[in-house]
Amino acid sequence: MPAYFFRSEPGAAELRGLARHESGRVCQRVLMIANLLEGMEHEEAARLAGLSRSVAYEWHNRYEEEGIEGLRDRPRPGRQPRVDAVTSARSRNGLSPAPSCSGMG
Repeated sequence: MPAYFFRSEPGAAELRGLARHESGRVCQRVLMIANLLEGMEHEEAARLAGLSRSVAYEWHNRYEEEGIEGLRDRPRPGRQPRVDAVTSARSRNGLSPAPSCSGMG
């Protein structure tokens, strides 16, 4: 059964354009919604996005209720990270700060 949408803006083409400016997981969700808008079944759209069908329905519902903002991650409870974004990115990429003294002369 095709997906039924109540929200008319933006269309699938506009969503694909917006997806280019979003982070990985949000981009994945936006593209899944664009596929649904073009008539793809939830199961197929979910498979292409690497999500389960039930999760696809949840993101579809959030999109219907909140629009694009509903596809973004919400703040999570708990302590804020102590590391700033730059340091976090360096550690994820396996980069470490240069040593203060290399011992080579």
